Amino acid sequence: VDVNDYHRQLVERISSLPEALSVGFSGYEGPGQTGWKDTASTMTAASNPNAGMMSTCVMISPGFLQTLGIGLVHGRGFDWTDDERHPRVAIISAGLAKRLFPSGNPIGQRIRFGFMPELQDLEVVGTAGTARLFDLRDASSPLVYLPYLQYPKWTQRGDLFLRSRQAPEAIAKIVVHEIESFGHEYVLNTKTLGQQ
Repeated sequence: VDVNDYHRQLVERISSLPEALSVGFSGYEGPGQTGWKDTASTMTAASNPNAGMMSTCVMISPGFLQTLGIGLVHGRGFDWTDDERHPRVAIISAGLAKRLFPSGNPIGQRIRFGFMPELQDLEVVGTAGTARLFDLRDASSPLVYLPYLQYPKWTQRGDLFLRSRQAPEAIAKIVVHEIESFGHEYVLNTKTLGQQ
């Protein structure tokens, strides 16, 4: 099974439920996790040692930011064409954007995250508002969002996130049935972010 195609179909199917407001997929597990930390920097950081900043990387699908209520400040969100056949892109948090690009618009600029070859020369396509994803006491944590479609070898598993018109308990069984009807995965558990 093509993992990217499967996840796209899964998100689309759950999104089509009348109870669903928005749906996203991510390796993010919820508050309290530490996440994948490394230095985010501009491509010219070698000439500016202050240009880098320890940040947390989150692999996400289209719809994830909207589902978690994280607004875009500038640029665009990810879409289903941001896959491994297209140039690598990133969305960065507004605080990180101010640190890396203090004198201008980060859209169209290029960054790197850590040292892995796949995470060099990423084009910034959007900036996202502040979010308390990992530390609930810190809304200013620098974040780099990457489209999980561009990294299928790292995104074999993850969690489905759903914003619903109904109480979570009311839609959980419907979502579990839809996921299991694909015949590829079964649901380990369902919980709200509050419960997490």
